[in-house]
Amino acid sequence: MSSLRTSSSVCRAVWSVLATLTCAVATASALGQIATITTVSLAPTPVYYGQTPVATVTVTASDGSTPDGRVSCAIQTRGHAASYSRPLQNGLASIPLTSIAQDPAQIDPYTLACAYPGDVSATYAASTATRLSFDILYFSAWIVNDNGTVSQLDYTGKVLSTLGTPGAPASAGGLAIDASGDAWAVTNTANSLVFVTPVPNPDTYDPPPATISTFTGGGLLRPSAVAVDGAGQVWIANGGNSVSAFSNSGAALSPATGYGAATATAATPYNTPSGIAIDQAGSVWITNSGGGSVTRIFGSAAPVVTPLVTGTTNGTTGTKP
Repeated sequence: MSSLRTSSSVCRAVWSVLATLTCAVATASALGQIATITTVSLAPTPVYYGQTPVATVTVTASDGSTPDGRVSCAIQTRGHAASYSRPLQNGLASIPLTSIAQDPAQIDPYTLACAYPGDVSATYAASTATRLSFDILYFSAWIVNDNGTVSQLDYTGKVLSTLGTPGAPASAGGLAIDASGDAWAVTNTANSLVFVTPVPNPDTYDPPPATISTFTGGGLLRPSAVAVDGAGQVWIANGGNSVSAFSNSGAALSPATGYGAATATAATPYNTPSGIAIDQAGSVWITNSGGGSVTRIFGSAAPVVTPLVTGTTNGTTGTKP
């Protein structure tokens, strides 16, 4: 990075935002300068859209003394450039990265490079530059409104988009997020399943618009809750005493009466279902608000991995246990 000049080569290790990267110690000069090490960490981790991350730069001396002077940091990623400089206090400098708070990463991570050029009196030698790479995660919250619309909120609570037709014959129901970050919601009065793609980062250039699709059939009858299994299939608990299932493309998998009844008027094992969840064995669990009971459908769904750590105990991320 051209804005950072040091007495040794730049450390090129890629750093995770979950740990602190330490680069090699600069070699003391022939003038007898004290060698130093520069380290940097970032908080909070992870960094979410709307937050201002703070870099903590630490400079330590090989003889245990406390270096003085300033540290310099810079970011140059995807045409975004920012530079920072702060004085050391007891060998530390805290630097809020304010200029990138509203510019979350979309493709490549940001690279922050920090360096200690040595002090004015030449007592301390310059350290090698230290680099870390990090992303700013885009966070969304979703709300099903009682007028038949679905709203997406950002990290700060700002409404980014409200999709659907206000005043439609619908009332609020359940909502679930799939592995792609898309939302599936049910509106129980309208007997419909709603699929919503999120609004992309509004600060990127020419973001594609959010979209909404509505699906019916499959036995949807006063749907009250929704869950997504490990294969992306969508499962719905119907207040009309049945369970519906849809593929991740919106095609109905369940019959016209839903699962649980041979006809629309036949008895079912459900009593006003109000909640639904899928476990790691692929079983579907339904809570019955009318009878104060729980119904389990054994192994009919694709297993889900919850929590994530369960799927990584054998070193294979995302593998179903």
